[in-house]
Amino acid sequence: MSKQVPSLFGVSLEGGNREEVLQEVEHSSARPFWIVTANPEILLAAEKDAAYRQTLQAADWRTIDGFGIQLVLRIHGYTTERLTGVDLAEGLIELASEKGWRIAFFGGYNQSAERAADTWRKRFPNLDLHVVPAGQVRDNGSEDGKTWEQRQVLQAIQPDIILVALGGGTKQERWIAEHKQEFIASRVIVGIGGAFDMWSGTLHRAPKVVRALGLEWVWRLILQPSRWKRIWNAVVVFFFKSIRSA
Repeated sequence: MSKQVPSLFGVSLEGGNREEVLQEVEHSSARPFWIVTANPEILLAAEKDAAYRQTLQAADWRTIDGFGIQLVLRIHGYTTERLTGVDLAEGLIELASEKGWRIAFFGGYNQSAERAADTWRKRFPNLDLHVVPAGQVRDNGSEDGKTWEQRQVLQAIQPDIILVALGGGTKQERWIAEHKQEFIASRVIVGIGGAFDMWSGTLHRAPKVVRALGLEWVWRLILQPSRWKRIWNAVVVFFFKSIRSA
């Protein structure tokens, strides 16, 4: 890239809007093109764990998924754009429908991926969409027997796009780093966190005005008060630590 790329906690952040990233997916020679949707939680994990920091650095692109990240970078003089994992994933699905690409949902819990797939099939009846449920993946990225078996299913499908949802923490990116080279026929692989829950209606996404103001964390706290500690870390702890990092 010609522009200067900022970083936080030693993790480069290319940023970019949806159109820029989708164009990169279309024209990149990397197979698969690995995108990390960098949010405060995973950047805090990278600050504490050098191995995980290297994992994130191995990705081909890191979007800015979090108003707090965008704010801190602006304070340090970087003009960046924000692109959440959900918005990126929706753009990839629309691109798959347009191009006739095969897409796979890998992971999800409590049938959320299946319900999310039904939502997208209604919107795009021509969508070549496959759901591959996973088992359990540990925080270090290692998988159980079911996930191993389902990974073989995923390989056989040979999707152009793989959207991965294996739970919070660091497990999702570690799993992708370990296995992405098994999917050299795929164009792009990206971890999308709770997108299946949002598309399936299990978790209602914050209204646009709330997202525009950077207050999704308030919305999430109202819906899921049990997550208060994670939200505190992502909002308060992240801000003060990252101010010293950039």
